[in-house]
Amino acid sequence: MPTLFIYATRYLRRPACDAMRLRMIVTPPGSPPIPKVAIVTMILVADDDQSTRDLIGALLRKAGHEVIEAVDGDFAYMQATVSKPDLIILDIMMPGLDGWEVMTRLRNDPETWEIPVVVLSAKSGLEEVSKSISLGAVEVISKPCEPAQIVNAVRANLPTASR
Repeated sequence: MPTLFIYATRYLRRPACDAMRLRMIVTPPGSPPIPKVAIVTMILVADDDQSTRDLIGALLRKAGHEVIEAVDGDFAYMQATVSKPDLIILDIMMPGLDGWEVMTRLRNDPETWEIPVVVLSAKSGLEEVSKSISLGAVEVISKPCEPAQIVNAVRANLPTASR
């Protein structure tokens, strides 16, 4: 008989927040037991390059995270304010708002100011890295990079309760 599995995605970086998303999964007969409730972290990947979003999304889903995507800066900011992800991976050079403007808006918004932002960009000079850090990035990764760098950056920068 199939097992019904319900899991909740919590905003763990804000312990006082009750908001959750519920998902239902039906497992096939003979599947190993699944815990009744599991906490899943949500990560926003904002990059105008489809192949980059696909690669990062696949890596993070394999690591057990829920992934949402944004194709430009305007949509990235909107997704962050609506979905309140646990972490954002953000490109700098995007159409519409660039990554720096997105970070500025996130930091000025009381609902999103504490979301960790990992910058993943081809702009990797000292000046660009300094600007990203000064705007609130917790880590800056230069493109191209190894997949393990992304996974390690996510692990290191997720709020402690979400890891």
